[in-house]
Amino acid sequence: MSRALRDAYKSLTNASIFTIFGEELGNAVQEDRYFKATVNGKEMEEAHEENVNLKKQDADTAEASLLLSGLTVTPESQKQEFLQLLKRLGLESHYPRKMGMGDFHTICKISLQDSQPSKDKELPSYFLQKLLTVDYRVRYLTCQDEKSTRFAPMLQTRKQKDQQSDSSENFLDNLMGAAPECMSRDGHVHPMDLQMAIFHCADDFLRQTLATKLAFCQLALPLLLPNPDTSHIEFLLYALSQIQRSWKEAEKSGKQAQTKSYNNKLIFQAQTPIVSFIRIGSSASSSKSQLLNALLSKRKHDTFFHRHCRGSTRERLLMEGVVEIAWYCPRGSPDDTFESCVAFCNLHGDARDHGAQLQFLQDISAVNVALVSNSEHMDNRGKKLLQELWKSQRPLVCLLTEEENVAIRQSSKIIIIGIRNINEAELMDQLTKMIRDLLEGSNPCFSLDACADKARQHGFVVDADQPACVKAKAQAREVVDFLKKVYPSERKSPWLEVQESVRDVWCKMEREVTHLHKKGKKISELLRCTIRHEKAKITLAQSLISVMLKPMMTSFLGFLLAQPADTKKYFLHWMKVFMDELSCARLEELRRDYQKLQTEIQSIKKSKEKPKVDDSLLSQLIAISDEINNSSIGLEHFLREIGQFYEVLDEQKDDFGKLPQIAAELMVLGYPVELIDGDISYLPLSWVGAIFDSLIKRLGDKRVFVLSVLGIQSSGKSTLLNAMFGLQFNVSAGRCTRGAFMQLIPVGQELQQDLGFDFVLVVDTEGLRAIRMANKQSLNQDKELTTFVIGVSNLTVINIFGENPSEMQDVLQIAVQAFLRMKKVNLSPSCFFVHQNVEEATAKEQNMEQRRRFQEKLDKVTRVVAQQESCDISSFSDIIGFDVSTHIHYFAHLWEGNPPMAPPNPTYSQNVQQLKSKILQAANLSYQDKN
Repeated sequence: MSRALRDAYKSLTNASIFTIFGEELGNAVQEDRYFKATVNGKEMEEAHEENVNLKKQDADTAEASLLLSGLTVTPESQKQEFLQLLKRLGLESHYPRKMGMGDFHTICKISLQDSQPSKDKELPSYFLQKLLTVDYRVRYLTCQDEKSTRFAPMLQTRKQKDQQSDSSENFLDNLMGAAPECMSRDGHVHPMDLQMAIFHCADDFLRQTLATKLAFCQLALPLLLPNPDTSHIEFLLYALSQIQRSWKEAEKSGKQAQTKSYNNKLIFQAQTPIVSFIRIGSSASSSKSQLLNALLSKRKHDTFFHRHCRGSTRERLLMEGVVEIAWYCPRGSPDDTFESCVAFCNLHGDARDHGAQLQFLQDISAVNVALVSNSEHMDNRGKKLLQELWKSQRPLVCLLTEEENVAIRQSSKIIIIGIRNINEAELMDQLTKMIRDLLEGSNPCFSLDACADKARQHGFVVDADQPACVKAKAQAREVVDFLKKVYPSERKSPWLEVQESVRDVWCKMEREVTHLHKKGKKISELLRCTIRHEKAKITLAQSLISVMLKPMMTSFLGFLLAQPADTKKYFLHWMKVFMDELSCARLEELRRDYQKLQTEIQSIKKSKEKPKVDDSLLSQLIAISDEINNSSIGLEHFLREIGQFYEVLDEQKDDFGKLPQIAAELMVLGYPVELIDGDISYLPLSWVGAIFDSLIKRLGDKRVFVLSVLGIQSSGKSTLLNAMFGLQFNVSAGRCTRGAFMQLIPVGQELQQDLGFDFVLVVDTEGLRAIRMANKQSLNQDKELTTFVIGVSNLTVINIFGENPSEMQDVLQIAVQAFLRMKKVNLSPSCFFVHQNVEEATAKEQNMEQRRRFQEKLDKVTRVVAQQESCDISSFSDIIGFDVSTHIHYFAHLWEGNPPMAPPNPTYSQNVQQLKSKILQAANLSYQDKN
C-alpha cells in the first residue's frame, strides 16, 4: 500500500507540472523520470483513483486557504499592527522619517557597556549602538526574558514522579498528547521587524548610514520597501548611494586573462547582472535565503536573514514584500564562486502576493530563480505566474521543493531541478554552475541608478526624488561639470587657485621664520623686510583672486550660504559622489602603474645581479605618486579653498564673514573638517580659530574632550574611529587620510554630568611613515604632526598593526618625544596603545611577557629621547601616567575570513566596545582629578 501511495504522489506532481508548465515541459519531466525509475502499470492504475481524490482535496484546501487569508489579513489590520509595533518599540514619536543622525552618533549610556536590552523600548537604541561598532550579530538582536523560552518549564513534584508508569503505552500517550501543550508562543519582536521599523522611522541621512554599516557587515540591504501605513513601495536609491565595494575580476582579452581591480567603487553606479530569487508557495524543507547565503559565502554567513537564524519567529510583520539586495564581489582568486561582481535580489514572501515587486524584478534581472512548491499550495495565480516566467526573455531556474530525481534542461534558458532530499553541497555546485552559464549566455547589466528609472515606471516612490535632493544633486552636477573641462592632474590649478598658486610660498616663509626662532637665531631686519614684502604680494594676489571668484567656487559657496541644513547635506553627498566618479577611472590606472613599477623596483632590490635601482625608475615612481595626488580631488579641497579665502579677506566683508559659520555648521551636522592641510602640513590658525568661535556662538562654551589617533599608514586608524563612533572619515575615492581631520560627537545629557564634558572632538591623522613622503620630506613632518596632535589631545590612541613593536621603533620614538615636550610645557595628555591583528585569548593569557618587553622598549626609547632633549628621565612612566597592564589593548583581526566577502570579526567589534568604554572611563577619571 505504501508503494502505491508513493506512486500516487508522483502521479499528482506529474499532473501539477503539466498544468503549470504546459504539455511540452511536462513531457520532458516525465521522460526524465522514465529513465530514472520504472513504475509498474498495475500499480499506477491502483493509484489513479487516489490521485483524483488528492487533487480534489488539494484544490479545496487552496481555495479555503485563500478565503481565510482574505478574511484575516487586510491592509487596515496590517497598518494597525505596524503602528502597534512602533509603539511597542518606543518609535511612535519618530515616525515617519523623524529619526536622524543625532540618534546614531550621540554617546549614551548603552555605549559604555556591552549589555543586552531588557525591554522592547530599548531595542532600537541597542540596535543602533551595535551596528555602529559593525557587529553583524546585531541582526539577531532580541529582547527575550530568560524565563520565557520556546518550551514551558516541565517541573514535576515528587508525587508526580512516583506516579509515573514504566509502560511504553503511557510513554507514547504522554509523548503524543503532552508535547503540544509544552510549547509556548514566541513573544519577542522579530529581529527583521526591528530593523525595518527603524528604516521606516529614519530620515534619508540616517538610512544612508545604516545601509553603509549593514553593507560593511556583509548583510543584505532593503531595495524595495513597502510601507504598511501608506501602501506605497519605496525604492531606496539615495540610501544605498554611499556604499563602496572593492573587487577583482578577470578580464578576458584574446588568449590571456587579465585581472581588473575596482577599489572603493560606489556600488550603486556599478553595472552588474542581477539574479533574482523568488518563492511560489511555501516549503517547510527549503529556505530561499539559506540557498542565497550558501551562494554568497562558503562560510555560510547569514547575509540574508532566514527562518533558522537566532531570534527568528513565525510572527513576522514588516518583511512581506520587501526586496533585499546583496552583491557577490570576487577577489581575483581561482576559487571565486563568480568571476565578476553579481547582484542578488531576494523577494520575501510568496511571489503570488507581490505582483508589483515581481514584475519589477523581471524587468531588471539577468536570471530568475524560483523555489516552487507545486503540490497542495499551487493555485491558478501560481500557475499563471510560472507560465509568464517561462515565456519571459530571461533565463529561468525552477527549484521544485517537493520533487526529487528531476533535472531537466528544456532549452538554453529553462532549467528545472527537484531539490527534495538532494545533497546540499551537490545542489550548490549545480546551482552555481547553472547561474554562471546562464549569465554568460544572457547578461543584461543594470546599475541601481538605472533600476531607479524602472522603479519610477512601476509607480514606486524613489527616495532620491525628494525635491531638496533633486535640487542639491543638480547643483552639485553643475559645480563638478567645471572640473570636467580639464585633464585630471590639472584640475586643481585653474579652479582652486589660492591653494595651488600662492599657498606653498606663504607656508614656506612661515616655516622658515618658525625654525629660525626655534634655533634661537635673530632674524635680520633685511630678512624681515623681505618676508613682509613677499607676504604683502601674496596677500594682494590672494585678495585679487578671491574678489574675482571663479564661477565654480561662486556656485559652491552660494549654495551653501543660501540653503537649509538638509539641502546642504544632500548637496555635499552628491558633490562627493560626482567628484569620486570624476577621478575614479584615472586613479585606478595610475595605481596599477604605480603597483607594477613598485613591484619591479622591489624585484631589482632582491636580485643579486642588479642590487642598485635605476634612478629613472625611482623618478617615474615619484612622478606617478605626484599625479595620483594631483588627480585626487575631494570636498576637503573646496573647504580648504574657503579657508584660504578667509585667511586674507576682511572678516566683515559681505558673505565671506560667514565662511567660518559654514564649516561650524558642517561640524554640527556630523561632517569632518580639515584641521591640517594634508598636502603641505599647514595649519591655518585664523581659519580654524574662527571655526571654533562660530561653534561657541552656536552651541555655547561647551566642555570638549579631544581624542586623537596616531599610527603608521594603512594600519586601520580611520576604521577604528569609524567603528568606535560611527564616523565616516574616508575622504576622496580610495585614498588614505591626509593631514588631520576633526569631527564633533555629542554626549547624551544623561552622561554629560558624569563624564564632565559635552562633546568629544575626534581627530583622525595621516599615517606616519607615508610612502609618498619617503623620497621627499624627512622625519620632520611626522614629528610635527605627532607633536601637534598629542599636544591638542586629552588622550591619544597609538595604533600598531601586529603585536611586535619592533617595526614601530621610529614611530614610538616620535611619540615619546612629543609626550616629553608636553611635559616641559606642563601638559599631561593620556595615551593608549592598540595592537591590532592579535588573537584576544593569546594576548590576554600568554602575552604578559610581550607586555613586559614592550615596557622595556618604551623605557629604552624614552632614555634615548631624554638624552637628546637633555632631560633626566629613565622610564616612560616618568613622562605620563602609564600602566602597561591597562593602557595596552589587543584587537583581533578586523575580518572573519578573506575580503571582499568576509564580514567583520565580532571579536573586533567587542574590542572596539571595550576600548571605547575604557577611553570614556579614563576621561571621567581625568575630570574627577581636576575637580
